[in-house]
Amino acid sequence: MLTRVARELYKICFYTNSFKMTLVKATFEAKNGLYQRAFSLLLVATLMHIASGFERQSK
Repeated sequence: MLTRVARELYKICFYTNSFKMTLVKATFEAKNGLYQRAFSLLLVATLMHIASGFERQSK
């Protein structure tokens, strides 16, 4: 189970490169009833947002 979630998160990170696109995909998945995948996308979006804040601070 955990490896499956990690694999999904890796795919999501690899194929989505923007915060807004990740949120759009999460909304789409939730509307289709795929709540676990939507939650994973929201988690990735949150991590991307935090990482971009750190990136801006380091410049």
